[in-house]
Amino acid sequence: MIFLLLVPVTILYALGYRVDPDFSLRKTGGLYISSTFTGSEIFVDKNLQRKTNLLQSGVFIQNLAPKKYGILVLKEGYLPWAKDLNVKSQFVTEAHALLVPMQTNGKILSRGGFVGIKSSTFDSILLLSFETKNRKAIAWYVPDSDEFMSPIPGESAFTYTKSFELIRWLDNGAVVKLDGKAIRVLLDFDNRSAAVASLGEETAVKLPDEEELFNERINSRKSIKVSFDPLKRELAAEWLEPEPLPYYFAERAVTLLENKDIRNFEFFPKRREALIASYGNGIWAIEIDSRGGRIIQPIYKGKFPDFALPRGLEDLYVIDDGILMRVKLNAAD
Repeated sequence: MIFLLLVPVTILYALGYRVDPDFSLRKTGGLYISSTFTGSEIFVDKNLQRKTNLLQSGVFIQNLAPKKYGILVLKEGYLPWAKDLNVKSQFVTEAHALLVPMQTNGKILSRGGFVGIKSSTFDSILLLSFETKNRKAIAWYVPDSDEFMSPIPGESAFTYTKSFELIRWLDNGAVVKLDGKAIRVLLDFDNRSAAVASLGEETAVKLPDEEELFNERINSRKSIKVSFDPLKRELAAEWLEPEPLPYYFAERAVTLLENKDIRNFEFFPKRREALIASYGNGIWAIEIDSRGGRIIQPIYKGKFPDFALPRGLEDLYVIDDGILMRVKLNAAD
């Protein structure tokens, strides 16, 4: 008789039914958790499910009862990533761990009173502004070779006494304003030189749409727009494609940060669901995904740091307390 009573339960179990926390019989769901780095340990409810390798970057677990599960991803040298995620009946819950080095993996490149840093939208080049006791100037830095373009920092063509403003980036150059006077700068990457040229058809002021572009980023697939509102002091992300929404968007438009004076922000290299932003005393990695609480991890902490992410590169270039440094997003070997 007991055997006969157990038969239906066994059949239901084989068909993918489980008892949820409310003691209701429901179809099972699944979990897929992945990590960028090999050697990551993925735990579900404190049980190790997999250590990732070159062939397996994540773990897929099926036939899970619909309920909340504790997820933990660990890797030596990185801050832990932990979330509580709900598994729903007949759905797979997905997440990609955002791992950040526990210790800043940085290298000092130059000490020169640096106060501002910008990255070209066309080329792998940085525009740096610096101020010393006797001089204020801008300089052009080539990350690929870790060197300044000539003229050397401080040459009279690129000095100013009161104000400096980047108007726009150009292919192989830029329009900048020094003490209210606009100039066009031509960059020669072969000879590592920067020269002043006439404005030509370039305007001396930012156009309205250019003002907006300085405060927004769109990913390479043109599916996500992230924008900063300096008046509201809010950083927000918006999904631009038709529904369904990806797992990391709870709504089409989500607020990521509030009441923050953000100096710069960029998409995290090779990721769609994470950003990097500088504000307060640090540079931070920020998830778009708010499930289980939005995770914000420190990449660098200092006094008043700012950063740039050169086009096509994955290392951050950071200025803080007058120092220029390169910061890697992976832990030191």
